[in-house]
Amino acid sequence: MKHALLLIVLSVFVSENLSSADFRMDLVGQDGTGIAVRSCSEGTCAAKAAWLREKQDTRWLISGKASSEWKEHFFTFQAKRDGRIVLYLMGGIAQDGRKPFAAYDNFRAVGTVLNDPDFEEMSSTTSRFWNRSGNEARLIRENSAAGKQHIEVNHDNRFFQGIDCKAGETVTIRFAVRSAGG
Repeated sequence: MKHALLLIVLSVFVSENLSSADFRMDLVGQDGTGIAVRSCSEGTCAAKAAWLREKQDTRWLISGKASSEWKEHFFTFQAKRDGRIVLYLMGGIAQDGRKPFAAYDNFRAVGTVLNDPDFEEMSSTTSRFWNRSGNEARLIRENSAAGKQHIEVNHDNRFFQGIDCKAGETVTIRFAVRSAGG
């Protein structure tokens, strides 16, 4: 009986964790601009792109778990020189190879300008500010964290935008994220 109860509890725990979609954002310094991530909210991780070897500080991966409810996260970083940093919004890759979608909304930036941070100026999948990569990145007009619209992206289908940064100045990015379809 104890073993059966333990198996039920364990299967519910594993099921809940596997059904949560990962979120991932990449910060990419243009023209060799190095980046130093300084802090992240609880449940958010930052890692350099180790595969870039000596240039790994030009790309950081910001990631975490997304639940079915909107949750706010943040991270802070500094550019090592004046330059442009591209913020790629995407999803993670599950252990089984799936590329689940993550939903993003309600971005706020301090220390730089992020245009159309809540996707309210976006029309269908076109925007003056957000670029799209992949045909399945999509704009959703319901159940948003703030306003009327949010986006859903995965690892291969992304929205991205470049932001200007000054050397040594701290930039804070806050955002809401959840698993897609919630």
